Amino acid sequence: MRNTSFVLAFFLCASAFAEESATFTLATGVAISEQSDLPPDAAQSVYIRKVKRKYEVLVSVGTLCTGKFAAPWIGVSDNPTLVIQKEKPTGPFFKGEECMYKLRLTVAADRLTSKQILYVVRNQEVIGHVRVP
Repeated sequence: MRNTSFVLAFFLCASAFAEESATFTLATGVAISEQSDLPPDAAQSVYIRKVKRKYEVLVSVGTLCTGKFAAPWIGVSDNPTLVIQKEKPTGPFFKGEECMYKLRLTVAADRLTSKQILYVVRNQEVIGHVRVP
């Protein structure tokens, strides 16, 4: 009886997890695949290209030096918005300095439509926009 209860509990937990992982969120299909530092005088820029069944978005952006990037997400609208931000660190050693980063993001092809304008936003400020190929 004990083994049967374990198997049943495992099956129920696995089923709940499968349903949860299939849930759509604004971050579904969007990820930072590469991150590197840029010189402080680098300009902010946005570039997009289609690679097989996904889009690759290259962004040069100035943002907080400390902390890690939060999961990027795309708002759902006629002209989608890609939101990039860092988790804001707190504490006595937080200075709020900004550094330049180069990010390579991948976006699932079903999240964008050809000829849409994709806006890229950081801290509620548009840093650039591109037409989806």
